[in-house]
Amino acid sequence: MRKTDVLLNVSPAFLHSSRLPHPQTYAKALVTLTDLGLSRRIDPNNPLLSTRCGSEDYAAPEILLAQPYDGRATDAWALGVLLYALMEGRLPFDAPPNARRPGRVAHRVARCEWIWVRFGDEDGEWNGPAEWEGPRRVVESLLKKVSRGRAKLEDVEQNEWVRGGIKVEGGGGLLRRDPTFDVLAEEAR
Repeated sequence: MRKTDVLLNVSPAFLHSSRLPHPQTYAKALVTLTDLGLSRRIDPNNPLLSTRCGSEDYAAPEILLAQPYDGRATDAWALGVLLYALMEGRLPFDAPPNARRPGRVAHRVARCEWIWVRFGDEDGEWNGPAEWEGPRRVVESLLKKVSRGRAKLEDVEQNEWVRGGIKVEGGGGLLRRDPTFDVLAEEAR
């Protein structure tokens, strides 16, 4: 199971100061998403994993169901959980408010049973403002079973809302780490 950690790369005071022109145009990453728990190198010839570890709240259904899983797909799931939590102020698989029988989180995850609470109508269907359509589409593309077409991280990266989130001059969108770093790190081993 996965848990995503959000690391601030600048002080909270800087985030609220006048020195930060605009988060979309700031030349450096303001936050970093990471998993400070377990990690594993993925074998390209056999990318499926079976280790069950981490936080149930961020675990993809295939992990809870003890199925072999692709770590990249479960990372995409965890990103969907995090984005939902940032939007709604709650985790997607927590019992809905006023639930008669709340049940277990693991059961709701395994069934991909979640609703929009803050931005939902009485049935939990999306009823949020138009300016939140981009993140809504990203969350809904990630919080589904792999067999039902969960988006890959590469698809999320190409999403119009995601690409429009960073407008660093000369960056052309998302900035990526220099691949030579990976080569140098591999050579150092």
